[in-house]
Amino acid sequence: MQYHTKDYIGTRIDILSDAVERALHDSKEFGIGKLNLTSVGYVFPNSNYCVRELVFDVSDFRVKES
Repeated sequence: MQYHTKDYIGTRIDILSDAVERALHDSKEFGIGKLNLTSVGYVFPNSNYCVRELVFDVSDFRVKES
């Protein structure tokens, strides 16, 4: 089933994973440096659910300057 909203189109799992990736990519709010998406996988906990697993590599952490 296709969904669409402003700036997003696809299945519900596509839209959610895209929103998460956009929120984390180049964000300075979380205290982490640059993220690199290294893999995308799927987990099926049962026949009713599908989970998309986004794995990021964090090469550095931001240190709060005093």
